[in-house]
Amino acid sequence: RMLAGPVKTQVAANKLLADDLITQKLFRLTLDIKLGSPPSPSHHSDQWASIFQITNETGVGQGPRARNPIIMVMPGAYRLAIRASNNVTSDRGCDPVTLLEHNEWTTVQIELKPNDRITVHFNGVNVCQKRLWGDPWGQALDSMAAFVYLALDEYIADAEVRSVIYEKR
Repeated sequence: RMLAGPVKTQVAANKLLADDLITQKLFRLTLDIKLGSPPSPSHHSDQWASIFQITNETGVGQGPRARNPIIMVMPGAYRLAIRASNNVTSDRGCDPVTLLEHNEWTTVQIELKPNDRITVHFNGVNVCQKRLWGDPWGQALDSMAAFVYLALDEYIADAEVRSVIYEKR
């Protein structure tokens, strides 16, 4: 399902893209991201800045069903963190060591595959692959109504997003 078209959208606090997405246990999320300035480490030394989030909960949170997934950028760097929720925690995922280029579009693809394997690709190149313990998105998250936001957090990344596609695998 196309959630945002090819026209670029500036990441802004709590910008709702959709309120009727049905989440899937196995999925592929593809979107183009262009980072401006990385978040300043001084704004909060360990706080990642929010870019994109699919959530089955209302409001900012890290509980079960809150991050399905979430994409954040590390303070002082062009490094992404991709996290997901399960019934225990919202802090499982991949943190690619490959950095995004400043002010250049990068196609980011996140897939949750059978056997609890998450993969992340930048411009078609696999930059992170990890087996997640347990049942990361869980049966409880399959076929649930969800909200899709840009930057559902108080720390907002200087970024633009376009061409957001969410597909069942």
